[in-house]
Amino acid sequence: MPRLIRNQTLKPSGIMVFMVPYNPQRNDFTMQQLRAMDPQKLIDLLGNLGNYAHTVLYYGPDSEKQLCNLILQQHKVGKVWAKAPIAKPYKEQQTPKNEVIIAPYTAKKHLHAPVSQ
Repeated sequence: MPRLIRNQTLKPSGIMVFMVPYNPQRNDFTMQQLRAMDPQKLIDLLGNLGNYAHTVLYYGPDSEKQLCNLILQQHKVGKVWAKAPIAKPYKEQQTPKNEVIIAPYTAKKHLHAPVSQ
């Protein structure tokens, strides 16, 4: 069973993520898995994020050159990027048949989320 839903602010997209086994909202660790991990490995993982190539999305008045100069001044990184681990992509699932999914929790209001592909 997915995470326990404790509040009434669940959005339709929150219900829809449970329809697909592998998706960004469900790709996390359980409390048991976290407790079994070596905390230093998690700290090292976070500490090494700056060693991977970055993608910057910028919408503003500065030119690309001005922005690059600012980033290089403020965001210190190494000269060589580490090779990023191979990602497991999230794939859109086909919906070959009609299906009704009911979220098993007590709701104070009706939530209807039609999904079509």
